[in-house]
Amino acid sequence: MKFNKIFISLTVLSTLCFIAMAVLFLNIELKKNALPVLGHVSGFELDDSNSNKFNSSQLKGKVWIACFFFTTCGNICPIMTKNMASLHNAYKTNKDIEFVSISVNPEQDTPEALKKYSQKYQADNKWHFLTGTREAITNLAVGSFKIGSVKEPIFHSANFVLVDRNAQIRGYYDGTVTEELSKLSKDLVKLLNGKNHQSTQVRGMSKEQALVLAKQTEVVQAFYNLKEGALKDCIKAEVLRPCDSNWVTCIEDAWVVKFRVNEECIKPENEQLGVTLLMDSKDGKVISKYPEIDYFKNPLFCMDNSDCRPGDKQTQPSECKNFIYALMENPSANQNKECLCRDSRCVSGKP
Repeated sequence: MKFNKIFISLTVLSTLCFIAMAVLFLNIELKKNALPVLGHVSGFELDDSNSNKFNSSQLKGKVWIACFFFTTCGNICPIMTKNMASLHNAYKTNKDIEFVSISVNPEQDTPEALKKYSQKYQADNKWHFLTGTREAITNLAVGSFKIGSVKEPIFHSANFVLVDRNAQIRGYYDGTVTEELSKLSKDLVKLLNGKNHQSTQVRGMSKEQALVLAKQTEVVQAFYNLKEGALKDCIKAEVLRPCDSNWVTCIEDAWVVKFRVNEECIKPENEQLGVTLLMDSKDGKVISKYPEIDYFKNPLFCMDNSDCRPGDKQTQPSECKNFIYALMENPSANQNKECLCRDSRCVSGKP
């Protein structure tokens, strides 16, 4: 009997020791993989696109992503804003996430100009477009976010900045690079969950069900109907989890469904012709898509200059069209400085 008591005591003690060691190693692992604190964003007040004062206290308790841009930028800004729009679309139902785009050209980017610009990207009240005095913006960019230049603030950084609930900077990511955006999305999930997160199983509909629903969407139907359906036998489909694809966001309970034209049919030199959908795996709702249906309905539709390319290379001068129709006519069509987007329409001209 005495031996049994000793044995039980030792067993309990060893179990407790094992649990303690497991907790210790878990904490060590979590700390090792935790996001670093890279700085702190001081309080600020700017003007939003509705001409209202925007105070940083409105972001208290939120995880947010910030960037600096200006509306007339024809280089990296359109790419950055498109990518920010993709992030916004993917997370717009999450009440804990906000987005902030701050102009570095306040003389031109008035609240009215920002309002018009934000509407192009279907921004809502979770995505704030801000302007203010040049001094305030420069102090914020250089002093708090540690990016940009005091002398030439218009030569702004391409970085997206991830900020936690306590206004601490937790990461910098190139807003023009897909791999960097994927990392940003994964780090964002870490901050939201307070731990590392990786979906091991997508709940809800299967890959096959997601593909069937995706094919029924208006934008995919329009894609299959290009050239009066001549390309439909050339289109291949792929269904992936967001974390396993090059989609800019890594979220659970979703499928990324990609449709691409085989290279045997059309072989663009620099990009593939296709459609990508991000779908909720629980109800099949399309969370985000690229490109939008308007690109298929109107060969001249565009959102910014990067959308416009020269079309049929046999035509002199070549008519400017959006990239969907330009790539079908001219697989080598690259962005051309003489193809511009004006009032959502691709036109020939010089900037």
